[in-house]
Amino acid sequence: MTIEVIALLIFIVLCILTLAVFLIGVKLNKLIPGLTNANTTSRGLVVAAGRFDKDGNTHQLPFFSFNLRARQLANKILYVLSFDNFNLNNKYIVKGTVITHSTDAGGSSHIFEVIPFSDTRVSLLGISPNEGLFVLVCQQDGNPITEGFMVEISKY
Repeated sequence: MTIEVIALLIFIVLCILTLAVFLIGVKLNKLIPGLTNANTTSRGLVVAAGRFDKDGNTHQLPFFSFNLRARQLANKILYVLSFDNFNLNNKYIVKGTVITHSTDAGGSSHIFEVIPFSDTRVSLLGISPNEGLFVLVCQQDGNPITEGFMVEISKY
């Protein structure tokens, strides 16, 4: 057998395998709609994301925003995250990470928490829950962060 024949056989086998995977995917999609088709309406659609400095700004790289605004409140550790089409009746998942440096004092841990609208910290500030989602971002000792944070919000 020549190298060309071997290459042709490998190509044919790969085509058959690709077709088999496609057909299995079609069958699975009928059993579990949306499983294999990324173009269907999906659960967990990302509606907003961003990387913010410690003040909630995105004015220069590497900070950015995709349909998300972060407003730091007076206490320097609470932020309001707002985005287009925010609706209190929707279900959102908020994922956040505090940005740190290896030179941070003592390698301190940090806190990123979503605060429910019913929390007294929100009501005491006199801010409407219609403004967005509330997060607490601070060092473990309660002091404000020194660098920034990243957030991704998905709608379910």
